[in-house]
Amino acid sequence: MSVDPDKARGTVICEKDYVFSTELCQLYALSIGFNRDPLNEDHFKFTYELEDDFTSFPTIVVLSLKVCLIEMFDTPGLPQFNILQLLHGEQIIECINPIKPGTTVKC
Repeated sequence: MSVDPDKARGTVICEKDYVFSTELCQLYALSIGFNRDPLNEDHFKFTYELEDDFTSFPTIVVLSLKVCLIEMFDTPGLPQFNILQLLHGEQIIECINPIKPGTTVKC
């Protein structure tokens, strides 16, 4: 099982739009533990859409990867393998600007 870089190089995995809707931003924030304490007003900026500085939590960008994840493993030049045996070692996200609810990104 080896990678053929000539086949893999330049392959466009997928080009899809991903919308970070208000509801998605709220559900994501709730799913990672915001508003566990309903009196903590610091969490409102991630869970309450009428808050003045309502925004998404920065790590929400990882959700956009699921759109193309399956297609990524069908890349020409990559050997077929069991995805359950894949070791995910490290991932880095650099947030330059906050992702406002309603933002559409290309994956």
